Amino acid sequence: MLKFKRFVFSLLMATVGWMASHAQISLSLSDSARISLLTCSPGGSVEELFGHTAYRIEDPASGLDLIVNYGLFSFDQPHFIARFVKGETDYMCGPNSPKWFLRQYRERGSSVTQRQLRLTPAQRDCLYSTLITNMMPENATYRYNFIFNNCATKPRDLTEQCLAGGLHYAFADPTQESEISFRDAIKEYTQTASWAQFGFDLCLGAGTDRKATFHELLFLPEKLQEAYASAVISGETGNQPLVMATTELTPRTRTDQNLPVGPHLLFWSLLATVMLISVWGYRKRRPLIGLDALLFTAGALAGSIVFFLVFFSEHPFTDHNFNLWCLNPLMLWPLLSLCIPPLRRWDWVFYGLWAISTALYLIAFAFVPQDMHTAMLPIAGMYLCRATSRCMLHFRQQVG
Repeated sequence: MLKFKRFVFSLLMATVGWMASHAQISLSLSDSARISLLTCSPGGSVEELFGHTAYRIEDPASGLDLIVNYGLFSFDQPHFIARFVKGETDYMCGPNSPKWFLRQYRERGSSVTQRQLRLTPAQRDCLYSTLITNMMPENATYRYNFIFNNCATKPRDLTEQCLAGGLHYAFADPTQESEISFRDAIKEYTQTASWAQFGFDLCLGAGTDRKATFHELLFLPEKLQEAYASAVISGETGNQPLVMATTELTPRTRTDQNLPVGPHLLFWSLLATVMLISVWGYRKRRPLIGLDALLFTAGALAGSIVFFLVFFSEHPFTDHNFNLWCLNPLMLWPLLSLCIPPLRRWDWVFYGLWAISTALYLIAFAFVPQDMHTAMLPIAGMYLCRATSRCMLHFRQQVG
């Protein structure tokens, strides 16, 4: 999850570092070599909110010092945005020079913690050779999945593979459910990013509220770090801690704060404004067609994204999304009615049905099996207000 705008520079530096060390790389490491897990704390932008994980390979005998991570990607990929929304984003496994890697996180104020892993020579060589293989051009690209196949799950699975059943986490049963859901885990990392949290809650459906197993929670870099800190490996001398030594390579210096205007303040204020305008419009017998076209079209655009994620995206947990009840492409009707005047004779039908549907959504809000963002309440209230106002005005005009 490296910074987008520095990807090209990152790749260049990685290539330079790779070329500089390539002549020293062999299929095995010396006895003094060590492999560590690096954990980078979250940053401020959306792609940095959950932190990052990487391996560091050091071999003093050959002078090798290389960082390998599964978080390389670029906005320059063809149709990146469309592929991202559809869940077809490709990431890459690649090398970085430690100097550049650490400078990047130091500049953004994130900490980087190194945990040296206790590995036998065979386990260390397994990790190393697999990483070398995964960085080859024909193997480097993989299909990224935010929860089940990301920069943390790749190292998790690779380490488990090379330790061949010898790795034991503090949780005895990896399939045992934890006390928190996937949505709870995401919220833990979006507390100072209210708009990002709103976006996740809007786009992720009921499946996100399933309780995650302890093993599944390791999709978060800091959760993986915590699991490694308490994990043990079994060997001929009995169980020993997986982590031999912990070093903070860069300290955390950043403090994150929410934007002054978050979803709740904006949408509750907007609801109050719409209610006042609606009362004025009703008294003046004005339908406010332009206002409805603007508000409902905005909802249709958001609803179209939700609709696409529900029916066409490969992202996990975007289906079965009850937010589609409140925001969906049908909200384009007011805009069509504005542009095609003959359709206005049916406006009262649309607004009547919309008022009933939105009222049912608000009633069901606390009972559906999905933890929806509470900022959806003023949003739904706003559309209920406008739909009810239009229906009342229609019948008022009918009776004279």
